[in-house]
Amino acid sequence: MVQEHDMIPIIEKFFQTMGYFTFTEVAVGGAGHGIADVVAVKINPDKVKQRILNNQFTSIKSEVLVELLKFISEEENGTSITKLESKFSYSRAYLKRELINKLLEGNYVVEVNKNVYKKINHIVPLASEVIAIEAKMESWIAATQQARRYQTYANKVYVALLCDFVHRVDQERLKKNNVGLISVDVKSFRASFLWKSRFRKPINRNVNFLAHESIWERMRFNVNDYLFGEDELTNEHNRV
Repeated sequence: MVQEHDMIPIIEKFFQTMGYFTFTEVAVGGAGHGIADVVAVKINPDKVKQRILNNQFTSIKSEVLVELLKFISEEENGTSITKLESKFSYSRAYLKRELINKLLEGNYVVEVNKNVYKKINHIVPLASEVIAIEAKMESWIAATQQARRYQTYANKVYVALLCDFVHRVDQERLKKNNVGLISVDVKSFRASFLWKSRFRKPINRNVNFLAHESIWERMRFNVNDYLFGEDELTNEHNRV
């Protein structure tokens, strides 16, 4: 009997043949923005190389850290902890212990003077495109609701259904919400677009940044596959 998990490798192969790297069961910012069955991305090798050169192998996992990193200056005079206290309304002790230390340890900032910090490099996403896919056998309404949550961080979102059930979908509803539709045929191990999602900016840039960090968390252990490629795209099998 066909199960939803039988659809996943077909969806992955479908996007891999178009030049995407794929990751499964991706949680962004914990599970607060849903867990996408498949995320397909176009990696920017130059950005990955820069991150390696900066020795930035740990990932950032909270919106607070994203906001803090965005606020810290890249200029040589940096940003004082006094300014950070004023901006974020945290105590100096908490800022240093729980937030700044994590950025220092991850090589995202350096201390240029006592209690003055400078960002090492501008926040740049690792991928030029992020696509999130929700797979269901036939429950297209539930899948659509979930896919719309992914619009917080993804450039495109899709609902993937078994080919036997796609005729039930109200495609106008999907088009209105910019949710694409993919038909999956398990017997032939094929997938196809019935309606393509349009590229758009994510609703929340901070959550989009966390999505890139989730991707980095998954790819950093075999990063050469993403930098130099192989004859066939490497499927990342680990689960979050």
